[in-house]
Amino acid sequence: EFSQYLAAWRTPRLAPLMERKRALLDERLNAGQVAAEDDAARARRDGAEAAINNSLADVEELLEQSNITIDNFWEEIAEINDLRAKAQSVGRRTAAELPDA
Repeated sequence: EFSQYLAAWRTPRLAPLMERKRALLDERLNAGQVAAEDDAARARRDGAEAAINNSLADVEELLEQSNITIDNFWEEIAEINDLRAKAQSVGRRTAAELPDA
């Protein structure tokens, strides 16, 4: 049941990123197919391809961050709990809305 909720949360977040990734891949393919006749045109094409590659890397990073699995979720919860325990051990107060361990 939890995996269904996770999928329902993840789907609307991943869909626009996947569409953007497809569009960037198509744009990169089209930019690479344009015949450059002179050095200026070649430089513009190379600049456009570099910008597309940077955007593509950004989208892939966002996809990676948004692609949460159940295992990742519980690992994050465990890390948060460990940090909370560590903060309490050095005398730092935690937020009132967090339950005690």
